[in-house]
Amino acid sequence: MARLFDETTTIFVNRDRWVVWNLIQLGGAPHPMHIHMARFQLLSRWKFADLTAFDLAAGGTTRPMLAPVAGSPIEKHEEGWKETFSLWAGEWIRVAGQFDGATGQFMYHCHILDHDEGMMRPFVVHPPEVARFHMHPGGAGHHAGSPDHGGHR
Repeated sequence: MARLFDETTTIFVNRDRWVVWNLIQLGGAPHPMHIHMARFQLLSRWKFADLTAFDLAAGGTTRPMLAPVAGSPIEKHEEGWKETFSLWAGEWIRVAGQFDGATGQFMYHCHILDHDEGMMRPFVVHPPEVARFHMHPGGAGHHAGSPDHGGHR
């Protein structure tokens, strides 16, 4: 997990592609998370009952974490297309959207101004014609760095 916006970009998306993002909040106050350049729909909400295995300072877990259980149901006001999602402590949400606008470097971040310093990450939206030539370490083809192919915080 990067600490600053200008650290290495590891998330690449094809323009016009539908993606599923997994957002996990490991503690503290709720975070209104915003993803630039697409509208999203909330697909599911899960809850981790015990976060004591996660050590933020160490950047990982100290022991295996228990699998999450179903979280609170999606509220009526959360249905439909959104640009920002509230993410509560111990929660894992999945959102889906299509990047059908511009290409370039964008970001996702917490909408609490004080959190932007360490809670924002860049991602790149490629034209499909470019993306097919853009290989990523750790996998074959374009998918290796995309949000729907690996843990995403």
